[in-house]
Amino acid sequence: MAEDSRWKRVLVVEHNPDVREALATLLRDEGHLVAEAGTGPEALAHLRSNPVTDVVLLALELPVMDGWTFRMEQSLDPRIAGIPVAALGEPQPEDPRAGNVFFNRYFPKPLHLRLLLDYVAEARRLDLSGLP
Repeated sequence: MAEDSRWKRVLVVEHNPDVREALATLLRDEGHLVAEAGTGPEALAHLRSNPVTDVVLLALELPVMDGWTFRMEQSLDPRIAGIPVAALGEPQPEDPRAGNVFFNRYFPKPLHLRLLLDYVAEARRLDLSGLP
């Protein structure tokens, strides 16, 4: 762990193990604590057992449960709903889910790694305590 106060607890959710490991390695090299998941259900299970996660990097296209469904499920659980989620990929304009699901940021592929690292370093958990 880096001494820099900007380190984060990051969950990388990507079905391709090579891409997932490359992102995890990059983030660890920056001093972040990184967990990995290959599917939406794995990611939800991780967050529910580790609600102190600071930020999720989530591929939209996943097996079993896509990124859209993951985000909807996450938003229904008050313990983990405030964890920021950056989508890895962009929705197609004609995709009806694009207007119904909130992501804190989209990172189109190919990823611009410096922008992604800057986002992780600055990500802040949403305070949802005052919401009904």
